[in-house]
Amino acid sequence: MSLIEICIKRPVFATMLIVSLVVMGLVSFWDLGLDVFPKVDLPTVTITTRLEGASPEEIESNITKRIEEVVNTLNGIDELRSTTIEGQSQVFVTFVLERNIDEAANDVREKVGTVVSSFPQGTEAPAIEKFDPDSAPIMAIVVSGKRSDREITELADKKIKRQLETVKDIGAVTLVGDRKREIQLVVDPHRLEAYNLSIQQVKSAVERQNVEVPGGNLTWQTHEQGLRTLGRIERAGDFSDLIVADYKGAPVRIRDVGAALDSEEEPRTLSRLDGRNAVSLLIQKQSGTNTVAVVERVKATLQEIQASLPPDVQFQVVRDTSRFIRRSIEEVEEHLMMGGLLASLIVAFFIGRLTRREQAALGGLLAVLSAAFVYGDSGLLRAVVVGSIVVTLALFLLVPRLRPAFIAAISIPASIIATFTIMRIAGFTLNNLTMLGLSLSTGIVIDDAIIVLENIFRHIEEERRPPMEAAMTGAKEIVLAVLATTLSLVVIFLPVAFMGGVVGRFWNSFGLTATFAILVSLLVAFTLTPMLAARMLHPEQTAGGGLHPDRGSKLTGFYARFEHHYDRLLVWCLDHRTIVLLLAGLLLFSTVLIGRQMKPDFVVDDDMSEFEVIVETPPGSSLIRSDEILRQLEADLRAIPEVEHLFTTIGVQGKDRANITDASIYVGLQHLRQRTRSQQAIMQEARQVFKNYPDLRISVQQINLISGGGFKQTPFNLVLRGPDLQQLDSYAQQLIKRLTAIPGFVDVDTGQAQRRPEVQVRIDRQKASDLGIRAEDIAVALRTMVGGEKIGFYREGGEQYDVRLRLKEDYRKDASVISALTVPAAGGALVKLNNIVTLQSGRAPAQIDRYAQERQITVQANLYRTALGEATEQADAAVKAIGLSPGYSTAYLGRGKLMAEAFYNFAIAFVLSITFIYMVLAAQFESFIHPVTIMASMFLSIPFGLVSLLVTGQTLNIYAVMGLFLLMGVVKKNAILQVDFTNVLRARGRPRYEAQLEADRARLRPILMTTLAIIAGMLPVALGKGDGAASRASLATAVVGGQTLCLLITLLVTPVIYSYFDDLRGLGIVSRLYEFRVWAWLRPKPSSALSKVADGKDRV
Repeated sequence: MSLIEICIKRPVFATMLIVSLVVMGLVSFWDLGLDVFPKVDLPTVTITTRLEGASPEEIESNITKRIEEVVNTLNGIDELRSTTIEGQSQVFVTFVLERNIDEAANDVREKVGTVVSSFPQGTEAPAIEKFDPDSAPIMAIVVSGKRSDREITELADKKIKRQLETVKDIGAVTLVGDRKREIQLVVDPHRLEAYNLSIQQVKSAVERQNVEVPGGNLTWQTHEQGLRTLGRIERAGDFSDLIVADYKGAPVRIRDVGAALDSEEEPRTLSRLDGRNAVSLLIQKQSGTNTVAVVERVKATLQEIQASLPPDVQFQVVRDTSRFIRRSIEEVEEHLMMGGLLASLIVAFFIGRLTRREQAALGGLLAVLSAAFVYGDSGLLRAVVVGSIVVTLALFLLVPRLRPAFIAAISIPASIIATFTIMRIAGFTLNNLTMLGLSLSTGIVIDDAIIVLENIFRHIEEERRPPMEAAMTGAKEIVLAVLATTLSLVVIFLPVAFMGGVVGRFWNSFGLTATFAILVSLLVAFTLTPMLAARMLHPEQTAGGGLHPDRGSKLTGFYARFEHHYDRLLVWCLDHRTIVLLLAGLLLFSTVLIGRQMKPDFVVDDDMSEFEVIVETPPGSSLIRSDEILRQLEADLRAIPEVEHLFTTIGVQGKDRANITDASIYVGLQHLRQRTRSQQAIMQEARQVFKNYPDLRISVQQINLISGGGFKQTPFNLVLRGPDLQQLDSYAQQLIKRLTAIPGFVDVDTGQAQRRPEVQVRIDRQKASDLGIRAEDIAVALRTMVGGEKIGFYREGGEQYDVRLRLKEDYRKDASVISALTVPAAGGALVKLNNIVTLQSGRAPAQIDRYAQERQITVQANLYRTALGEATEQADAAVKAIGLSPGYSTAYLGRGKLMAEAFYNFAIAFVLSITFIYMVLAAQFESFIHPVTIMASMFLSIPFGLVSLLVTGQTLNIYAVMGLFLLMGVVKKNAILQVDFTNVLRARGRPRYEAQLEADRARLRPILMTTLAIIAGMLPVALGKGDGAASRASLATAVVGGQTLCLLITLLVTPVIYSYFDDLRGLGIVSRLYEFRVWAWLRPKPSSALSKVADGKDRV
C-alpha cells in the first residue's frame, strides 16, 4: 500500500503527520534568532600590536614587517594586508575558505610568538583574534548632563558600562569621548636642572616609592600570617610630598620640581550628539547571538539604570542596528503573508467553482490588496493583509465551493512552518536571506498541491469519478511528474547552497531553507492534499443531476476563451514548426544582445534611513581644530530637511582608536515612508555641500551592516602595487584625475593617509658617544618628557587610576623648547640636547598600508547611479591609458573582488544545476532526449528575465543572478507537465498530434495556476518599498517578469520541440540515440525477425 493510499484511507494519520510537523515548527520558531545576515565564519585573523607613542614608520620596520615575514610562511593564505598608524600595528591574514579558522588562529599565534622577543621595549603583547562580523557595534548610547566631562565619564563607566557588561550575550562596551581620571606628575625642566635631576631619576624614584610588595609568610607552630609592605600612596595629594632625590643634604620633593595634579587623561577622542558634547558607549554583542534580543535586554537594563542616575543625567540610544533588522524582517513577513494570500486567491479563481460575479468580486479584492501594498503604509498593510487572511480562511471553510482553494492553500503555512524545525536543527537564524528564501517559496510550495489537486479535480469534474477514487487515481497518476518538477527545482537550490567563496557562505542558508520548504511541500502534496480532496471535493450538481451551467466547469467564462485561443495558437505552431523554431532561436540569441546591455553589480544598497560621513581633517590638526571643522560640517548637514540626528565621533574608527584627524558623522534620517527623496539623493546633496571644503578628505557612504560603521568603506577599491612608493603615488594621482572626470565616480581618493608634520630629532652620534649618551637614552627621555609615561597606579575606593609623568604643558607646545631640555651624561652631569642633536621639520606617513608584504596605495571611490561592474571596466580602461611600468600591477579588493568571485562561483553552480536537472529528467522519462525538450524552455526564459531587469532599471547583481536561477527552475515545471502527460496519452494509444493537443489542453489550467501562484507569491517582494526591499526586489523582478513574459512562449515552443525530436526517431543514429536506454547495453540483442516485428509494431 502506497503512502497516498494510506493517507486517503486513514485521514487521522495523515492529519496528525502534518500537524506534528507544524507543532514542532511553531516551537522551533520561538528559538530562532533574528539577525540581518546568516552567521558566517570568515577565515581572517587579525594581529593587533601597540607601542605607545611610536611613529608609523618605526612600528612598520620593527613590528609589522617581522610579523608579516613569519606569518607568510603559513599554508593556505589568500590575502595578507596590514595597516600601521601611530602607536599601533594591525596585520590581517585572510586564509582560503577551506582552512579551519580555529586551527589557523593557533598557527598564527605560534608564528607570532617566535618574534615577540624582538619587538622594541614597551611593546604590548600582540592581540590575536579571529575576525568576527558580529564584532561591529550594534548600539551607540550617548550620555550627557549638566556636569563636567570627568563626572559624566565616571557615571558612564561605573553606573552604565559595568552594568551593561553583565547583560547576557554582551561582548564588550567601549567608551568614546570619555575623560578618565589620571594622576599627572608634571615637572619643570628648569627646576630639574637646578637640582641636577633628570626626568628618568624622577621616574625611578616614584616607581620605587609607590609599591606594594608581599614579603612572604610568618609561621609559628599552628599559626601563619602573611607579610605585606604597604608602600602605595593612599591619597592623591600625597604625591606632592614624594621625595625623589637628596640635594645638598635636603630632600627634593615632587612639589619642588613640579606638581601632582588630580586630573584627566589627555583627550584623544570626542563624541557629540546634535551639537552637544557627550560620552558615548559602543555596544558589541557576542558572536552568534541574537542581535534583536540583545538590544532588547540592553534597553531593559537601561531603564533600570535610569532610576539610579542623577536627575540631570540622561542617555539616548543613537544607533540601533536592530531597528533595521526588525523592520526588514517585518517587511519580509508582510511579503510572505501577502504572497500566500494572493496565491490562495489565484487558486480560488481557477478551481473555486465561482460564478462570474464572484470571480469579478475576487478580482476586485486582488486589486484592493495590490493597491494597499503599493500605496499603504506598513501598519495599514499589515492590518489589511491579516484581516484578509482571516476572512479568506473563514470563507474557504464555510463556503463549500471554495474548499478546493482551501485544500491547496493549506500547503503554504504547513510547509513554511514545518521548515522552521529544520532551520533550528541546522542552526539558522531568521535573517534577510533565510526569510527571503521562505518568502520566495510561498508561491512555489503551493505548486505541488495545485498540480495534485487539479488532477484530482479534473477526474471529479470531467470524468465524473467519486471523490475517493478520483483522489486515489489522480494523485497516483501525477506522482512522477510532481516528483520530477520538485527534484528539478531542488537541484537549482542545492548548488547555490554549496557554492564556493565568501558570497556562497552567505547564500548557503538561503538555498537550504528553500530546499527544506520545497521538500516539505512535496510531502504535504502526497499526504494531506489527496486526503482532504477525497473528503471535501464533490461534483456540484443542479436539481436535475447535471453540472451547474455557470460554475464547476472550466469550459465556461474567461478560462474557456483563453483555452480556445491557446488551442488555435498551438495548432498553428505545430503546423508551422520551422517558423516557431527560427523565432525561438532568435529569442535565444537575443540573450547575448540583452546581456551586453546589463550592468554587472555586486549588491544594491538599501535605503536604511541612515548614512555616515567619513572625514579626514588636514594633517597636523589638533583635536580642537578637528572639532571646529566637524562643527561646520554638522551645521551644513543640519540644513538638509530630512536629517533628524547627527552623531559625531573624532579619534575613533569603528570600535578602535584612531588619529585625531579621523572623524565620522552618523546621519540619522526620517524613515523612508516619511520622506519623498531617497537616501542616495540626500547623500548626493551632502556631497555637493561638501565641495566647499576642498582641503578635507570626505567620503559620504552607506553603513556596512557586517563590519559596522565609523571608518572608510567604499564599494570601489583598486590596489596599486609596485616597488617605488613615489611612483605609486604618481600613478594614483593620475588615476584619481581620470576617475573624477567619469560620471558616477564620487568621493574619489586614495586610502593612504596624508603625511603628518613632525619634528625630527637627529643625533650627532660622535658628540653623544664622547659624553657617554646612547641614542636610546635620548629617545626614552624625550618620550617621557613630551609624550608622558605611565609609571604606576593610584588606588582609591576600589578603583585604580594611572599615574603619568611628563613635562608641564608649557614645555610641550613649541619645538624650540625641546632643544633646551637635558639628558644625563655618563658622569651624571646634565647635557642640553642642543649640544648633541639638531631639530628639523619633516613629514612622515600618518598611516602605512601594505599588501602582500609591500607598500601599496588603494584608490577608493563611492558610486552614484553606476554599477560596480561598469565602474571596474572604466577603471581598467583608465589604468590602461596611464600605462603602468613593468613591476607595477593592480588588483581589486572589497566588493570588486567579491563580485568577480561570486560570478565565477555562480557560473559553476549554473553548470552543476543544468547537469543535475538533466540527470533528474533523464531518470524520470527514461530517455536522454526528452530532458533536452524540457530544458529548452529554461534557456528561453533567460532573455525575458533579463528584459524584466533592464526595463525596471535593475542591475545584474548577485540577487538578480539568483533570480535567473530560480526562473529557470520554475519555468521548466510547465514543460515537465506537458511532456509527461503527452507520454501518458501516447502510451494509451493516442496518436502524437492528438496526444499533444489533449495533453497541453489538460495541463493548461494547472500550468496557469502554478505560474500565477508563483507570480502572486513573489509580486510583493518585487514591488516592496520598505526596509531592505531594494536588494530583494531584483531577485523577484527576474522571476515575476520572466514568468509573465515567457509563459505563452514556452507553452507553444515546448510541443514544437517535442514533435521535432519525435520525428527524428526514424533517422538511424539519431533514432538510436532517442530510443537509447542504459539497460540496452546489458540485455541480449533480439533476432532479426523479432527486430522486424518490433519495428513494425513501433511504426504502427
